[in-house]
Parts: sequence; structure tokens; C-alpha cells
Amino acid sequence: MRGFTVIIFGATGMIGRAVLLECIESPLIDHIHIINRKPIRFRHPKVEETLMPNFLFAHALNKHWDADAVFYCVGTNMETTNFYRYRTVTYDYIIEVCEALISHNPRMRFVLISNISSDSSEVELDLKSRVNGMAENAVMIFYEDTYILRLGYVQPMKGVETQSKLDYWFYRLIGWFYKFKGRPESKFMTNSVAVAKSMIYLAGNEFYKRRLTTENVNELAIKYGNMINDLAFEKEG
Repeated sequence: MRGFTVIIFGATGMIGRAVLLECIESPLIDHIHIINRKPIRFRHPKVEETLMPNFLFAHALNKHWDADAVFYCVGTNMETTNFYRYRTVTYDYIIEVCEALISHNPRMRFVLISNISSDSSEVELDLKSRVNGMAENAVMIFYEDTYILRLGYVQPMKGVETQSKLDYWFYRLIGWFYKFKGRPESKFMTNSVAVAKSMIYLAGNEFYKRRLTTENVNELAIKYGNMINDLAFEKEG
């Protein structure tokens, strides 16, 4: 079975870092391009890193990446970021990235991390929800083969941490409840490992809907685990 080559944007963030770690561990992934605004200081034979200090100038790299899927994990805090900065990071960055990639890779699968409050109708009064919806709609125009993960609460796992001090203490507080609750079963709660596993699953498998809920993410993480167990069983057999 041929392994996949994936591109990860935003591997320095909490979710992006989790996706990177799971891709390294996954027998389904052969090669990983990570594209970051700042160096991740991480070395592994599977990983190739490219620095892109400003995603608004993605075309300037003029680089061809052969890949099966893009895992786009770039984002900023919806609550604490001002609107203009939020629009730049959430919408303007992704438009530039898609335009830079599609000339070389028009058939890649695009898996986008989004927000549970996204408004794809683009008519909600909340401007940031509309920006999220605009970004989702734009990616689906660029790449027909797109899956969007609309996430609620994501608990960091395996030592992955948020870069925000305020969010750090929030996650620590909620983490006690999360450990008590056990595996993610909520419609609104998941963890960073489950998100990563669901994205890897989507790199090579179809799903019946394009915009996935947190509950769908938990479902696909289980499917991924079963698939890996089946592969291990086949090798032993």
C-alpha cells in the first residue's frame, strides 16, 4: 500500500502540531511538507520544512509541492483577535495559499480546520462567523475535493499546548473534567489526537458530508484506529 504525501500549514499551532505528530506516527503517511511562518525546530526523516513568514506572499515561493492532501490548520483566537487581523489570518491567507497551490496541484484533497460557529450562508450578524464561512466557501470553490472540520472544544493531548497563556490555563482547568469523562463522546468535545486521526483518515477515504461536526470527527478517529489495527493484523498474518 502506497503511503500518502501531505502538506501541513500551521504546524506550530496546537492542532497543527498534533496533526504533525500523528502523521509521523501513521503508517499511512510517507512524507510530510510543513509550511510555517516561524521554524518549528523539529527534525524527522519524514518531515520537510519550508518557512513562509507571510502567507499573503505564498506565490513568491514559486515552489511545486507534489502531495495527496493539504491539512490546513492556520488560525487565530476568535475571541481575542480584532476583526481586521482575524479576517487576514482566516480568509486572506487561505485565498493566497489556494491560489499558489492550485496551479501545480488542482486535484489534491483539502482538509480545513474551521469553527463550530462558522456561517457558510455569510449572512449572520457576527462578522467573524461570516469570515469563517467565507473561507470555507472559497476553499470549496478552489478544491472540489474539500472536507471542513467545524470544531467545538478540542482538548490538547500528548503534551501539545496552546501558545496563548489565557487558553493554557483554560485547557488545564477543563482538562481535569476531560480526564474524568474519558474518551470523547460529546457532540461538542473532542481532543487534538482525534482531530489529527480524522484528518489522516480523510486523506484517503470518502465521507458522506463535506462539513463535519465534532461528533463526526470522533467517529472518524475511531474508524482510523480500526483501520490501523486491521493493517497491523494483515502484516502479522
